[in-house]
Amino acid sequence: MSKWDINWKCTYKNMPKKVGEFLKQLLGMKEYKKLIAAIRTHKWIMMVGPECSGKSTVCNILWALGYPFVIDDNGIGRIIHTSHKLTDLKGSDDILEELGIGRKH
Repeated sequence: MSKWDINWKCTYKNMPKKVGEFLKQLLGMKEYKKLIAAIRTHKWIMMVGPECSGKSTVCNILWALGYPFVIDDNGIGRIIHTSHKLTDLKGSDDILEELGIGRKH
């Protein structure tokens, strides 16, 4: 079991008014609307931002509301940046085949 005990089953029903107001204040209306749209369509959410900006707080709020598909770069997730543009563009399936790992469907 990891340090973060997360129930990956989504039991989210709705955004309580008090919680919604808090998140609007914390994130701003534009980011709040993106958050709600992501939740409604069951998308993964990656919280990014400067240190002490509320990323982990938003994760904890959403987990408490039953929405498990959110991670932050100081907790359960890590952001990995690629270093440069590809010059030899190939499809992912071709690359997997070349590496001998094939694509699992």
